[in-house]
Amino acid sequence: MPRRPGPRRGRAPRGRPAGGGLGPPGRPAPPGGAAVRGGDPPPRGRARDVRGARGAPARGRRPGPGVPDGARGAREGAGPPGAPAAARGPGGAAAPGARVPPAIPPPEPLARPRAPPLPGSQGVTRLPAYPAFAPLELGYRDELSPALRALEPEISEFTFANLYLFRHAHRYEVSRFGGSVLILGRGYDGNVYAFPPIGPPDPEAVGAVVAELRRRGSVPVLFPVPGAWVDGRFPPPAWRAAADRAQADYVYRRDDLAHLAGKRYHKRRNRLLKFLREHAEGYVYEELGDEHAEECLRLAEGWCEIRCSVDRPSTFEETRACREALDLREELGLRGGVIRVDGRVRAFCLGEPLNASTFVVHFEKTEPGWEGLAQVINRDFCLHSLGGYEYVNREQDLGDPGLRQAKLAYHPAFLAEKFRVVPAGGGGRGVVPSEGCERP
Repeated sequence: MPRRPGPRRGRAPRGRPAGGGLGPPGRPAPPGGAAVRGGDPPPRGRARDVRGARGAPARGRRPGPGVPDGARGAREGAGPPGAPAAARGPGGAAAPGARVPPAIPPPEPLARPRAPPLPGSQGVTRLPAYPAFAPLELGYRDELSPALRALEPEISEFTFANLYLFRHAHRYEVSRFGGSVLILGRGYDGNVYAFPPIGPPDPEAVGAVVAELRRRGSVPVLFPVPGAWVDGRFPPPAWRAAADRAQADYVYRRDDLAHLAGKRYHKRRNRLLKFLREHAEGYVYEELGDEHAEECLRLAEGWCEIRCSVDRPSTFEETRACREALDLREELGLRGGVIRVDGRVRAFCLGEPLNASTFVVHFEKTEPGWEGLAQVINRDFCLHSLGGYEYVNREQDLGDPGLRQAKLAYHPAFLAEKFRVVPAGGGGRGVVPSEGCERP
């Protein structure tokens, strides 16, 4: 098995133009944003090698309306593979006889909770001690975030923001067992599962969470387990493990996404250049700030009008999480960027640092009908806002064939694998769940 690159602090290559050959060199970002406009064709260049890529051959349909071509925050369009979108006629109107998805369910009332003081201050909410569990809340941030950061994680689920924003979807519960944090979740099928204990290796903590799953009548499935943990923490024959290809995160070199150099990016580069030619005087890239939040929210809800379906409950959860992420950016440590065209926000992305060398993009939305816009928001965010990172994690494809094809087209440096593990025998109930499920 090829070794994936270890975490390193990335630097942009010396001597490369700030614009990577796609347009004129970018100007330093003034407060609130950096202007990026159209430009000349890029110079010829040789693509960098990709190490450790294990992607399956691309197959299936093209992304539907509103799905950025290439890579997006993995939660865009989450849902069971092959779930149909509502049929729509010209101008976005529902086609005769088509089932139109219901309106976005109203979010739970938000009193805009504020994060508690940092550790060492008064008012920090403490995690309950095992065997007690409590629903995940913002007050646990200052205990959970350091525990997750200490792992130098490679997979996108291991951040407090990710857990908190999808706490409704998976009904996360947390507990403290010695030096470990235990996290329980619930899949869309209703089955309870557990994260591997967060903390140093501790067989007793593993035993505790397995016992809790059995007490609740569930198969003791642990997910997501990073590939590096399988042999060390869950070795055979005591454990059985299966990689879930649909949940593997796509990790790219920031430099590749920022410059799109070489023949392998020819199609993506052409789409970007077409956008730059057509909107050279009308588009601007800016860091996402409070002044953009309302327009970004409208864009996310417009995406849901096209993509959300009662057959795909995760799409509604995606929109609710995105809405809350925009509202709680500061509390959750999220950063993002926007593309304005003719003064209006047409695309945005939002994410956070994952480890010292990797930034994870949780959300990315583009307004339908703008060819090349997905390439522009992807490139500009990497070029202007992520200069200190070597890698960009753009999350999983959830088994969607079109999304898999689009993500592979950006040539990931490697896939961050996630495994489902069960004790040998599985407690007499079931086996390791099959590939392609939306969370367990």
